[in-house]
Amino acid sequence: MSVSAAVRILVAWTLMMLSASIEAAAPGQALLQRARDVATFIQADPAALQQHFAASFLEKVPGEQLSEVFKDYFDQVGTCQLDGPLQAPEAGTAGRFALRCSKGFLVPFDLKISAEPPYLIEGLLLKLPTAGERPEQPPLQAAMTALAELPGTTALMTARLEPGGVVPLTEVNAERPMAIASVSKLYVLSALLREIGTQRRKWADVIALPGTAISLPTGELQNWPAGSPVTLHTLAALSISKSDNTANDALISAIGRSSVEAAVAETGDTSKKLGYPFLTTREFFALKQTPSLAKQYGSATEAGRREILKSDIPAIVLRADASLSRSAPRAPGVEWFATVSELVRALAILKELTDSGEAKHGRALLAINRPEAFDDPRWEYLGYKGGSEPGVAALAFLVRSSSGKWYAVASAWNGAEPEPGVAYYSAVARVLKALE
Repeated sequence: MSVSAAVRILVAWTLMMLSASIEAAAPGQALLQRARDVATFIQADPAALQQHFAASFLEKVPGEQLSEVFKDYFDQVGTCQLDGPLQAPEAGTAGRFALRCSKGFLVPFDLKISAEPPYLIEGLLLKLPTAGERPEQPPLQAAMTALAELPGTTALMTARLEPGGVVPLTEVNAERPMAIASVSKLYVLSALLREIGTQRRKWADVIALPGTAISLPTGELQNWPAGSPVTLHTLAALSISKSDNTANDALISAIGRSSVEAAVAETGDTSKKLGYPFLTTREFFALKQTPSLAKQYGSATEAGRREILKSDIPAIVLRADASLSRSAPRAPGVEWFATVSELVRALAILKELTDSGEAKHGRALLAINRPEAFDDPRWEYLGYKGGSEPGVAALAFLVRSSSGKWYAVASAWNGAEPEPGVAYYSAVARVLKALE
């Protein structure tokens, strides 16, 4: 649903030359020097970074955003120095390295430079910090402490899924209603799986892409012509793996809002109290860009909200508002809401729905996007959905370990800042690693 990607922790940059001396170096030496340079960017006040970055990339990622990313890393990991290559360089122009930082973290990163002087850095992929800044604490305790220290409000629940039901393992604010952004797309998938499982619909069913479903990014279907024939399987795959907003809205149009609301009601009543009716992403964006209507919507009864969606929203022309991805939270009452305990139940239901029958093919959709930041060799299966908008970040995981155990993990962060920062994602990743 968000204009930004679900997880903002992995960033690619194109950088300019840092010093004239590097021009005389061989590619292998230049790569090593560039790796050392990366450490210098992680500081409390990373000023004047623009001069080191190519204009073509600054058009996509403004210099002030780059500074925020490096400062965010500094706040969590402290000062850093190169720890050494993790992977042999490829022909001297690419390699995998790690930074060892003063708070006890290792930060892996991938680096690529040009093949000729001045050996510009063409790619830099910072990974999530590993290990813990508190060696005296067990990993799970350290992760929970890190979550508790974040600004704003964080909720998290881990559970083991057994034939008899959900067995809670770890929880923080598990019953607190939280905005969950695009993680709400799991409810749409659940409603579709029920239709598939009862044979009311088939994965291969084709619908014409409704013009009323054309939304804003993320995704790609917003660029397709209205009326394009698409299967329900394609829509579901794009909605979950790419967080395609138009695909999500087309599914809601096909199966009906009431079916999605029934899927929500099956997990709890938080969304019914705070977020009904279940919004399409087009409705979400239309309300966000119309503050007066958003205020009216926020104070209306459920019946009043439904009337606003029916009478006022269709006439609003969406505009591509880039500030939505970076500004402070706007109209926070316009959202999708759930507790993390409800999200865990939603994940448990998805697991049950995909145990057998035609609906079983839906399980693979959750695993198309297997984010490296949260991956682990122990997971035979990792289903994932994330979401974000200014002031909101949420993560949901359905995993099966190599021992055959199933787990559900759900987390959300809500705050006054646009983003929770890398510390949030790092802590959730450590919670996942501590499951077994």
